[in-house]
Amino acid sequence: MKLAMSVRAKLLTILMVTSGAAVLLASGANFLYESRTMLRVMGEDLGSLADIAGANSVAAMAFGDVQASKEILAALALKPGVNAAALYEKDGRLFTSFQRSKSEESIPPRVPMPGVSGDRTMVVRPMMLSGEVAGFVYISSDHSEIVRHQIQSAWLLLAVMLGTMFVLYLLSLTLQRIISVPILALANTAREVAETKNYALRATDAERGDEIGALVHNFNGMIAQMEDHESRLLGHGEELEREVAARTSELAGAKQRAEVANRAKSEFLANMSHEIRTPMNGVIGMTALVLQTDVNAEQRGYLEIVESSADSLLVIIDDILDFSKMEAGKLSLDPIEFDMPARIDDIMRLLAPRAAQKRIGLGHKVAANVPTHLIGDPGRWRQIIVNLVGNAIKFTERGHVTVCVELGATDSGVVHISVADTGIGIPANKQSAIFDSFAQADTSTTRRFGGTGLGLSIASQLTRLMGGRIWVNSVPGIGSTFHVEIPFQIAPENWLPATPTPASAQPAGFRLLRVLLAEDNPVNALLASVLLRKAGHEVTHVVTGRRALDALAMNPFDIILMDVQMPDMDGMEATGEIRRSEMRTGQHIPIVAFTAHAMAEDRKRFLAAGADGYLTKPFTPDQLHAVIDSLRSLIDAHIDRPDLPASAA
Repeated sequence: MKLAMSVRAKLLTILMVTSGAAVLLASGANFLYESRTMLRVMGEDLGSLADIAGANSVAAMAFGDVQASKEILAALALKPGVNAAALYEKDGRLFTSFQRSKSEESIPPRVPMPGVSGDRTMVVRPMMLSGEVAGFVYISSDHSEIVRHQIQSAWLLLAVMLGTMFVLYLLSLTLQRIISVPILALANTAREVAETKNYALRATDAERGDEIGALVHNFNGMIAQMEDHESRLLGHGEELEREVAARTSELAGAKQRAEVANRAKSEFLANMSHEIRTPMNGVIGMTALVLQTDVNAEQRGYLEIVESSADSLLVIIDDILDFSKMEAGKLSLDPIEFDMPARIDDIMRLLAPRAAQKRIGLGHKVAANVPTHLIGDPGRWRQIIVNLVGNAIKFTERGHVTVCVELGATDSGVVHISVADTGIGIPANKQSAIFDSFAQADTSTTRRFGGTGLGLSIASQLTRLMGGRIWVNSVPGIGSTFHVEIPFQIAPENWLPATPTPASAQPAGFRLLRVLLAEDNPVNALLASVLLRKAGHEVTHVVTGRRALDALAMNPFDIILMDVQMPDMDGMEATGEIRRSEMRTGQHIPIVAFTAHAMAEDRKRFLAAGADGYLTKPFTPDQLHAVIDSLRSLIDAHIDRPDLPASAA
């Protein structure tokens, strides 16, 4: 990095260089002028000497007096620098000469040409007698006098330059006080302002009337503006902080209100789910029981319509609950091993009556290269396919609906499902909107075909949750094809699916159980009691949790079906009391949480409270018997305890 010179050094350098150059040029020009003048003067002086010497020697030459001529020439030695002189006859021959001792200069034998040659000057003058040339005088002188004078001039020039430099140095000290010191003080003030951020500092010498004063004045003005800006900025910053604090408080309040509203919505949905599912359990269960009795064809048709309507209403409730869980980010996946072709067959059998009712074809095809057993969430995957196929059946008036299952084009772990129909189709500008919540391609379809507009939204969100993608190709009036690609893991080769035991078939060693049913809703209590008694179990019914504790204290039971929401003491409290009493006795009676709460967090909450199983209303007979069968090992361990009283076994 180049070191920058100070202003003082720059000023001194400029003054020195400028003045030195001026002195050098002036002295050099004077030196050259004096040298030329001295040469001219020397020539004139030598000419005068030659004229005098010639006038004095003309008589001696006329009489041939060589000795007198030499004496006249020798007198020229008094002139410093004259090294040689000579007299020549008028025909140019050498008459006599003079040469200074120790001079190596030679005397020309004939009259030479006058002029300056190297380091000497030669003069030739004619000698006149009676108006005629009587001979010539020759004088030669070196330039030693000129050189001596030049040396003196050089020393004088050096002295002048040194004196000038000294004077300039003294002048630079004055200039430093006038220019450098104020600029340096200004620079120090600027550095201090930059380091300390103290905009109250000011530079001095602002009252000067020159350019430096103007610079200092402008600098102080700039600092004053910066101080003003800083003051206003601090004021704005404080105001901004107050605004941010106020907005933060508002946002915190809004967030709190939103959380309260979200909790209220979740509680509302949970309560509504419970309140709707509880009577629906009676509607669906009692309808199923009546259908098992001897009814005529007309009555069976009416009852089947009731059953179908209840199932449709249950689908709508499940859609709303699923959408609420997705919106809250609480929907989770439960990956297990399952048989995909078998699940497809089940879905087609489930939806076949709806397609047959509309007199449209319903078919499916599973590619041979699709693995039989995959690992994923079969319940959510089934929900996607049911929504897509049900949607296709709903919007297809004639023709067919076809489901194709195959592997993805680029990844063997991705399953591609397409659901094609010959329905009303979807315009291109509405195809992206149909996956939005509560949206349909045409609002008139809601009145014509019904539905909440949540099916495709739920299918889309479930697909994304499972790491897949969903899209549609459609031509209005021709039909639509929905495509779903979902990644699955392939199950190990040795996986064998469990074979479910039909509810009507009782395995070897089947035990009839003493069941304590705690349920405050009379319809649900009647339904559960009928189903349990038909299976051969003994049922004791109570309507509160406290009566359940009283009944358990008086009689032994093999399993408890505990409704969660009951008066006096609910099922959660009763379950906690039972588990606390068992810590003293060492017993453990299986308890099934029997509830219309259908949220995933509800199941975790009930199991964490001490329940061993969970049954959601409305339920089917198979679901009721399945949850009891899933607890057979706990039931058997409870019945076969050797420390229990004989009446309890």
